[in-house]
Amino acid sequence: MGKVMTKVKLWNFLDNKKIKAGILKPIEVSALIDTGATTIMLPKKIAKELNLQKGSKVKVRYADERIKLKEVGLGVAIEVLGRETVTRGIIEPDGKQILIGQIILEDLDLIVDPKKGI
Repeated sequence: MGKVMTKVKLWNFLDNKKIKAGILKPIEVSALIDTGATTIMLPKKIAKELNLQKGSKVKVRYADERIKLKEVGLGVAIEVLGRETVTRGIIEPDGKQILIGQIILEDLDLIVDPKKGI
């Protein structure tokens, strides 16, 4: 299966009223959809731009079986194809790409079609 990419909007849930009123704009970026991942991974730069509150650290298992302790950003609001959810995001210090995993897709009631995307 090839890469599935989609446009997403991200904002800090604490700014929700300002976003809905048009006072602030969400960050609009392209994200990698990864059904083998569980949650959302945010590059540190994006997490900082969203001004997310930090939660406790969690263990993250990578595809190559490495396990690392990572920071969590709380209150990540995400919109994909007009559907919204709020979640916590794993912060990847050296990350370059936003990655959206299966739990987020299920919460948004989205299914990946490898030929068409989502």
